[in-house]
Amino acid sequence: MIRFVALLSVGLLFVVSTGIAGDTGSSAYAGQLLFTQIPIHEQGETPGSSSSRHSADLPDGSRIVLFDLAAPGTGVTDLTPGFAAAGRPDLSFDGTRVLFVARRGSNEPLNVWEVGLDGVSPRQITDRTEDAAQAIYLSALFTLNATMPEQRIAYCTDDGVKRGPGVACAALYTCRLDGSQTRQITFNPYGVGDPHLLSDGRLLYVSARPPDSGGGTALFTVHPDGTDVSPFVAVHDPAANRGMPAETADGSVVFVESDLAAPADGGALIAVSRSRSLHGRRTIGGSDAGSYRSPRGLSDGRLLVSYRSGRDQTYGIQLLDPRGTHPPVDLFDAEDRHDVDAL
Repeated sequence: MIRFVALLSVGLLFVVSTGIAGDTGSSAYAGQLLFTQIPIHEQGETPGSSSSRHSADLPDGSRIVLFDLAAPGTGVTDLTPGFAAAGRPDLSFDGTRVLFVARRGSNEPLNVWEVGLDGVSPRQITDRTEDAAQAIYLSALFTLNATMPEQRIAYCTDDGVKRGPGVACAALYTCRLDGSQTRQITFNPYGVGDPHLLSDGRLLYVSARPPDSGGGTALFTVHPDGTDVSPFVAVHDPAANRGMPAETADGSVVFVESDLAAPADGGALIAVSRSRSLHGRRTIGGSDAGSYRSPRGLSDGRLLVSYRSGRDQTYGIQLLDPRGTHPPVDLFDAEDRHDVDAL
């Protein structure tokens, strides 16, 4: 169900050790990183700073790569060489396949694809005329009229309507791994984005708030069949950009928050309890002027995050202890690309 459990159970992408090195309290981290690399925009625009995070934020040259932390001199391995742009990976529960969005040609829409960790023979799942901004694996679904459980995915699509910052899509959909039996499961007229599967089976997502509420975004949950939409975070809080949620091992949910006047490409990391998400929140990470994005929970309680110290810098990948026990550990940072969406 939850991605940090799936990753460690198969041991394919990373191995985490919490051993103490001397008296520094540092933690070892070894293995492979899977992440998106986005070229620096010619005008200095950063990913997510446009009106929505979809194809405009995966420019040509964006790619999904593997990086071996045990052999940093070998560089990165491109898993998507046949695409004009690819990004936003999600790992299957058995750790053998990657779900992502991509386009073959510069003028084509983003669609959902799947490929093995060897990068061989990518398979197209959706064939839509509008951009598919993001896709994730769902837990298997079993219905009374089915002979066996079926694997499904969730994805969100853009309908070309300009929306507020951080809201990339018109609606969330689910479908089978072959693209059949598509079902729309959200119907917010103001837009949605950033789907994330929680360990209790609910689908957490970003939902734009009505203009008369001050705008901005809030977080909601829904079951993968589209039932029981419920508020999760910031339904009545002051307006702000909120997105990129991720569950952590201690039962918290971390998301990125920024002012409405700021671009929606990054911000502060906010944590809430999954079981009492409307009551109480805390800021994690440093107190400097830097920005975080795309957090991902690990089984030992730490986070993989992308971080940059200023807007003139690129996003690099860090290992962050949300409890503040250990200092952040820099894992990878390319000088000419933003490194985001690390798994």
